[in-house]
Amino acid sequence: MYTQLLRHSVIGDCGDEDKEELLERFRHVVGSIVLLSDPLTASSLAKLLHKDPWEVEVTLDSLGSVLDISESQGCGIRSLHPSFCDFLLDQKRCLDLEFWINEQKTHGDLFLSCLKLMSKCLRRDMCILRLPGALTSELQNSVVESSLPLDIQYACRYFVNHLQNSKTGLRDNDNVHTFLREHFLQ
Repeated sequence: MYTQLLRHSVIGDCGDEDKEELLERFRHVVGSIVLLSDPLTASSLAKLLHKDPWEVEVTLDSLGSVLDISESQGCGIRSLHPSFCDFLLDQKRCLDLEFWINEQKTHGDLFLSCLKLMSKCLRRDMCILRLPGALTSELQNSVVESSLPLDIQYACRYFVNHLQNSKTGLRDNDNVHTFLREHFLQ
C-alpha cells in the first residue's frame, strides 16, 4: 500500500530525467523527518537541511495521507502512523529500494547539517546575557527560545545523537574536531 502511494505521490508521471532528483529530495526530506529526535516545522527543517523552503513544501505537498504537515500551533511534521516510518527504514518491508531510507546515511547527513548550521550561526553570548559564567539552570526558557530559532536549538541538542547513530568514526582534524576546536575549545 505504501509503495503504491509513494509511487503515485512522489514520482507520479514524471520523466526519467526528473525521477532521480525527486527521489533524492524525498529521501533527504522525508528521511530526515522520520529520524528527527523532535519534530520540526517545514521552515525549520528547510533551514536545518540547508534547502529552500519551497523544496521542502513541494516534497511534502502530496504526502498528507502519511504525514501530518498541518503545523497547527507550531507543531512539527510527524508521521501519521509508526508503520510508515518502519516501512521506510526496513529494507525487507520497503521492497522498492527507491523509497528506502538508509538510516545510518541519513543520520550522517543530519549530523553534518547540524554541524554546518551550528558553525554558521553560533556565536559567543547567543542569548545576550553578558554573563560569561551564567549557568543554564539560571536561564529562563523564554530567553533561550527567543534568542535561538528552532533549527539551531535542534542542532545544538541532537547533533551528537545523529553522530552516534551514523556510526561515523572520529579522527583528528575531521569535521567534529575542527568544529569543537573553533567553537568550544577557545
